Amino acid sequence: MPLQFPFHIDITVRGYEIDGWGHVNNAVYLQWFEHARWEMGNVDGFGSLWDGVTLPVVRNVQLDYRAETVMGDHLRVWLWPRRLGTTSFVLGGAIRITEARNPARVGKIATVASMTFACIQRNVGKVPVPEQWHRYFPASDPGDVLPAGV
Repeated sequence: MPLQFPFHIDITVRGYEIDGWGHVNNAVYLQWFEHARWEMGNVDGFGSLWDGVTLPVVRNVQLDYRAETVMGDHLRVWLWPRRLGTTSFVLGGAIRITEARNPARVGKIATVASMTFACIQRNVGKVPVPEQWHRYFPASDPGDVLPAGV
């Protein structure tokens, strides 16, 4: 199956992700984005392109919380390529509520993310983004605009 963007996975909010206020702890959103990134790495041999380069390491993450999520919510976690640098790249991300006990919450964006990753190699340091990855990135950064379908 070819890797297509925006890439997504579906998850359901679990009880242990809830904080004392009854909604998802804000640190869990980053875990969901990381889970989606690992799943994305298993598609279309994309993960095999990491040979010789350690898994890209997180350099910077910006999360914009827009709506709470609660236990039992069904969510779709989206990722898409935004910008390509020499030794780093930026992925965009969004989490949308797809099912909720309160129908007024369905369709709301819970979180938007911008995540910068650096490519490094053990005992070498920073290395260029593998050439095979360049095809996944747009000619220009779409910015904070969510891709169609997100």
